[in-house]
Amino acid sequence: MKEGIYIDKMSIMAIVLLMLVLMSCDKMTKYKVENYFTDDQVDTFMVRKLMPYIAELPPTATDSLRFDEKFRAHFIRNLQYFPLKKYFITKDSLYYYLAWKQAPSIAGKESIAIGGSFKLDKNGSIYDFSEFFNTCKMPAEKLEKKSDELFTEMVEKGSVDRYIGNKDYVEFPNADQTVYYDKKSIRWKLKSK
Repeated sequence: MKEGIYIDKMSIMAIVLLMLVLMSCDKMTKYKVENYFTDDQVDTFMVRKLMPYIAELPPTATDSLRFDEKFRAHFIRNLQYFPLKKYFITKDSLYYYLAWKQAPSIAGKESIAIGGSFKLDKNGSIYDFSEFFNTCKMPAEKLEKKSDELFTEMVEKGSVDRYIGNKDYVEFPNADQTVYYDKKSIRWKLKSK
C-alpha cells in the first residue's frame, strides 16, 4: 500500500457538507446591515437617504421636495415603522436594500417587505433608484423567510421575476403588470387601460 493521505467516503461527505453549511452561513451574513452601518449610521441612512423614497411623503411635500430639511422630522417620526433588514453592495457599486414597513391589519401586527436597488453619485446622493417588489402583508415569522428568499433572488439574479404573480410572495408588481414601478417618477403606478 502506498503511503499518503487516505480519505474515506464518509470523510469526503462530511467535508462537502461542512462546505455547504459554511457557504450558506456566508450568504446570510454578507447581507447583514451591521456589516455596513452602526445603529446610529443606519438611522441616519434611513432618514436622509432611503425613507424619502419608500415612505409616504408628508401631506405638504412633493416628490421634488422630498429631501427638504423641513420634512426630515416626518421621516424621523416614522423611522420605527421602517426597519432596514438586509443590505448589500456589489463589486460594481450597486446597492441593494430590504426594508420592512409596518402595515395596519385586522389580523394584528403585520408588515410588508420592500426590496430594491440604487446607485450613489460622488456626493453620496442616490440615483437610479428602483423598487423590485412589495410583498403583501404578513406576520413577521412568514415575512422573515419570504423576504430573505426574495432579497437573495434579487441580489443573485438581478430580479424577482420568478416570484411575480405568486401572491404568497409579491403583491407589486402584479402578474399582468397593471401595477408597475415607474423609475422616472420613483413611484408605483397603475397602468391606465
